[in-house]
Amino acid sequence: MNTSKLAAIAVLSTFLSGTVQAAVASEWDRKLLFGPSSALLEREEAGNVTIYDGVLASDVDRAMDEQFDRVESMMFVRTLYPAEGGAYEAEEDCD
Repeated sequence: MNTSKLAAIAVLSTFLSGTVQAAVASEWDRKLLFGPSSALLEREEAGNVTIYDGVLASDVDRAMDEQFDRVESMMFVRTLYPAEGGAYEAEEDCD
């Protein structure tokens, strides 16, 4: 195989593994958001904040409606918004 093909394969595999990792992390956060364990609810009642990373904007909106009593214990970072081509783009959290 020539060098350019190897380089393309390396770049593609790195991109895909990052995408898969982000999707898995986002799904884990989504499960915590909509199906919190009793231990998580106890920690939030004690004043702890749960940080949700890479959650879809539509899930944030849904959480604001369905989990309203927990809103003060939630923090969302790198929220994903729909972008062109069916992809999602992370919100810029820093100015």
